[in-house]
Amino acid sequence: YVPFQQWKEKSKQTEYTSATPLLSPDGKLIAKGWAIHNVFDYNRNYVKNSAFLLESDSWNLAEKVTLDKERTLGEHPSIKSSQSGLTSNAWRGGINYFLPTEKGLTVNVGEEWTISCYYYVENKSLFDAPIAVEMKGKLEGASSESGIMSASVNPQNLVEGKWTRISITKKMTNVFNECCVRAWVGKNGVAWFTDFKLEKSSTASSWSQAQEDMGSALLDAETMIN
Repeated sequence: YVPFQQWKEKSKQTEYTSATPLLSPDGKLIAKGWAIHNVFDYNRNYVKNSAFLLESDSWNLAEKVTLDKERTLGEHPSIKSSQSGLTSNAWRGGINYFLPTEKGLTVNVGEEWTISCYYYVENKSLFDAPIAVEMKGKLEGASSESGIMSASVNPQNLVEGKWTRISITKKMTNVFNECCVRAWVGKNGVAWFTDFKLEKSSTASSWSQAQEDMGSALLDAETMIN
């Protein structure tokens, strides 16, 4: 499908740049061409295997961090960071460079990006440092990573016994290459994480799979739209 901006012929279709219903009140599909191009681009998730449906594929897990198929959000497994006995911050959790391909994401000045995930804790009294989800990357010409943005929760503010979403949005003031997302327990405590989402948007939208995880489902959807 050729993007709207590259069409050689004028079209009566409208290019929508914000979330727009695909169906009219009578149930008919609005703008087939637009739907094919945009339904998977608007608020798309850049994190591959963001809900661990492919187990720990694409993720690097730190010490005492494991895949947990019992603690689920819906039918989505999670990663469990179970830390104890630490005397200094260790920031142990999971990190993913597949955004959506390994070390393949560059963010540019002026773009707005939002990162989010869900966490679960049973006992916040075990924590002596924050938990967080964050985005990191390399400044142009740099060999080491820098923090881009981080949504953290202090121990006293942790919500016990239910999945809770945390998110943060930032408008970029620098170019970052080889970006990654990670979630961690800062020091001691036990927390679960799942349903990560990194999107080019000004707010956290509902979780969705990365295009790269959907495989043939994309082709099936395009066929259905046509």
